[in-house]
Amino acid sequence: MHCYDLDPGHGEHQLEDYAPRSVYEMDASKMHCYDLDPGHGEHRLEGYAPGPVYEKNAGCSNKYPAFAVEYNYIYHPTPPKSNKCCICTKRIIISLCVILATTFLVLLLSAMALNPETPEYNVSSIMVMNFNTEPTLTGDWDTTLTIYNPNTREACIFPDFKVDILHMDEVIAEGNISGFELAKIEHKVLQVQVSTINSTNLQLDELKHERERGIVTVDLRISSVPIFKSKNDEGLKALAYCRDMKIVFGNIIGNGLVMKLVGCECECENRLGHN
Repeated sequence: MHCYDLDPGHGEHQLEDYAPRSVYEMDASKMHCYDLDPGHGEHRLEGYAPGPVYEKNAGCSNKYPAFAVEYNYIYHPTPPKSNKCCICTKRIIISLCVILATTFLVLLLSAMALNPETPEYNVSSIMVMNFNTEPTLTGDWDTTLTIYNPNTREACIFPDFKVDILHMDEVIAEGNISGFELAKIEHKVLQVQVSTINSTNLQLDELKHERERGIVTVDLRISSVPIFKSKNDEGLKALAYCRDMKIVFGNIIGNGLVMKLVGCECECENRLGHN
């Protein structure tokens, strides 16, 4: 039962002109009581069903339990990282390397097929018989050449082979030999007979001075040599120069002098050109 004072003015502090009363002498007529828990008294009111009985300290409580509730969580191990990405990347890199290597090989083979190497020429020896400068220039130039084909894919075909002897960039002797074929990676020794040009237009002053000194300097040129008669190289010509060959005078035979090439073999400088 809860009681409420409906006349609050009669508490400890009363108004003026009122005699003080004890708190315990409150007028019972002015007190109204209400049963806020009608089902839990010893004497229940009529017409009310008995209410539920609540245990002490039941309901919400700010107190924590003596022991915390333990939860058994199941922890699964972290799944391993997939190797599919790494494998895919490796395959892509390997594929790119294979493509690059194949492309490089194709380009290299194409370059070798489209741009074959020129033959290599060497002058092994030159011997000049019956050399004279008066009244006109005469002489027979016995020339020994070595030719080598460095190509591993194509043979060289020489339908014409021409050799010129030059002095001060002026042709003083020339010769030709019949055509021949040079196989892949093959050496061949050629004997070429070169004859002096009988012309009155030759400038022989310097040549006469060199004869007096005993050494004549000449150049040998191999020209107009078609090589590699294929679809890619049709009409391609080789031009080779063997420059500054020193030829010394020897013994006199008949009416002329004998001259020989000084030193070792002379390597020719090769170039390519078109008809």
